[in-house]
This record gives sequence, C-alpha cells and structure tokens, in this order.
Amino acid sequence: MKKILSILMSLILVVGIFTGCGQEEASDKQVETNSKAENDSGEEYVIKLGHVLATDHPVHISLQGASDKIKERTSGKVDIQIYPNGELSSYQDGVESVIAGAPYIFYSSPGQFSDYVPNFAALQAPFLYGSFEEYSALMDTEVISKLKEEADAAGIHTLSLNFVSGFRNLLTDYPVNSVEDIENLKIRVPGNPVFVKPFELMNTNPSSINWSETYTSLQQGVVDAIEGTSNNIYNAKMFEVKNVVTETAHIIDLSGVFIGTKYWDTLPTEYKEIITEEIAKAEVVQNDLAKKADSEFKEKLMAEGVTFNEVDKSSFQEATKSIVLEYEIGQELLDTIAEVNK
Repeated sequence: MKKILSILMSLILVVGIFTGCGQEEASDKQVETNSKAENDSGEEYVIKLGHVLATDHPVHISLQGASDKIKERTSGKVDIQIYPNGELSSYQDGVESVIAGAPYIFYSSPGQFSDYVPNFAALQAPFLYGSFEEYSALMDTEVISKLKEEADAAGIHTLSLNFVSGFRNLLTDYPVNSVEDIENLKIRVPGNPVFVKPFELMNTNPSSINWSETYTSLQQGVVDAIEGTSNNIYNAKMFEVKNVVTETAHIIDLSGVFIGTKYWDTLPTEYKEIITEEIAKAEVVQNDLAKKADSEFKEKLMAEGVTFNEVDKSSFQEATKSIVLEYEIGQELLDTIAEVNK
C-alpha cells in the first residue's frame, strides 16, 4: 500500500512540474505577443511628400530612395508617396498642411516657415557660408538643436535642414564688379523675405514674379536680371537671354524636410527612428549629387557661351551684413559658424 501511495505521489509531482513549465512557457509567449502588439499594431501609414522639383533632380532621386528604403524596413507599413513638380500643393499650402498635422511631409526652404519660426530665415542670411561643408558643419551644434526645438513648439517637426543645392549667383548681360553696378536694377527673386531683403539693401528693385514667367519677363525687359543656381539658369534656358554670371554666391540654396509635430507624434517610435535615419542618409546622397551637378551645370553654361565673372564680394557683404543680426539667434549663429569652421 505504501509503495502504491509513493508511486501516486511521484506521478502527481511530475505532472505538476510539467504543468508549471507549460504555464510558464505560455506566459512567456503572451508577454512576447503583447510586446509585439505594442511595437507593431498592424496599422499602415500612408504619408504624402511634396516638392516642386523635377524627377531627375538630385532631391527627388535621394528622397525616392529614402522612401523605398523606409517601406522596405517597415515591411510596407510606412508608405511615403512622393509628388514632384509642385503636383500636390503650393508653398503656402504645404506649410499649412504641416502646421495642421496632416499626413504630409514638405520639402521646402526653411524660410517658408519663418512666419512660425522666424529664426529659420537666419540660416539663409546672405554671405554666411563659403561651401557646402561649411553649412553642413552646423548641423550637430547647439544653435541648430535650439532651432529644431523652437520649430517643434510651433508644430513643425524637422526631419532635416541639410539639403544643399548650390550657391545663387547673378545673371545679367554685363559683368558686375561691385554693389554699385546693380543699383536700381530690376532683379527677379523668389517671393520670400530671405531673398527679397538682401536686394532691397543693395538698392536694387527685386521683383517676385513667378518662375514660370521669368524667361519671358527677362526677354521683354520686365526684369533686367535674375539670380539663381547654375542648375536653375541652365534648365530654364535663361542663358539664351542673358549670358554673364557674376559669382556673388550671395545665398546658399538650402532646404529641409518637415512634418507636422501632431502627426509625427502618432507614429510608433520604431517607425520614427527608421524615417529619421533614412532621411539623414538621403541628405548625404543629395548633397553629393548636387555638388557634382553644380560643377557640371557651370561647364554646360560655359559651353553655351556664358561668361563667369569672379568678383570681390566685400561691397555686397557690407551692404547686407545687418540682416543676420536682426534675428534672435543672429550673433549666436555667426559665432557658431566661426567656431565650427576654424
């Protein structure tokens, strides 16, 4: 009898051990399932991205590459659909979509957001940088971190501030050697205070006509000159009307990638990290392509008979030096640029 009881007790103990192990294994699986559910709710995110450039532009190429990689890394859960050539919205519509928190990413000059983040415009004050690298060196500094925090507080999450397309120069029909040579000249500039103010201070007559109307306006004498990158000048065939580029390099042509903070905060952390990483990689691709293109377009313009005029920039710099100091971060920005480019 005792032997039978002993066997029964042993059996009960063995069953208990296996039952406990089974419960523990089930519990572990439940934790794993819960954790996966927190990180991957199964929800899909379709985000539209708008820009005004052509599909063969380095910006579009780099952003399309980032979009493809983001979709791959999120197993198709994040689909960033890119709309080039201004197909999706105008500049103002793009700004308002970001502020409203729409599922929308806007590639734009930071100055377009200056109504909400005035200090953004300081980044494009004239004559601040001498190369792509001098601007890019700013990206890991405190002054840029503060700008991004200021933008977040205004409802704008900054995915990038470091897409550089080149330097903007003057296109006229005669060599420009000093600021006095452009006094009262009617110059077409983008309709953004970042571009208008410097030319007002240089005593010219800046005109913000649409880019699509600029060739005809230049041809008919509505404006006397334009300013822009070699890429702009070549692709729009402006060299057919005016053929002297004066290398003022007055403003760096830079843009950023922006999304509404309200919408950004709805995305899972894992997806936000992937998007941020891939946009950062796109910066590098774009800037490398753009730097190469800037040199190539200069050569193409020279082949079309355009003369490039080197100029002492001191009189232009003197006329516009007050601009950056009008901004709250002006002096800090100047000090930081000097520090990182020692």
